[in-house]
Amino acid sequence: MAHGAECKNVEAKWHPQPIQFRCVKLGRQVNEKRLAVLDAAIAKGIPDADAGRVKSGDEVPDRLEAKYDAMAERTK
Repeated sequence: MAHGAECKNVEAKWHPQPIQFRCVKLGRQVNEKRLAVLDAAIAKGIPDADAGRVKSGDEVPDRLEAKYDAMAERTK
């Protein structure tokens, strides 16, 4: 179970639902929050893409490699 750490500390006397049900419910809540964050990030990026403020997938690794190579040279 992905959320075992959160679930195993739950005491049954405080929660009338079975532990497995509570863990599934907790997992769904976490997934819903993650999806909301992802949806917000995508929504934020769409206007940039529509306006042409994007980089090609081939350009980014080359640019990052050059950036970090230059940083490494400065620290020598």
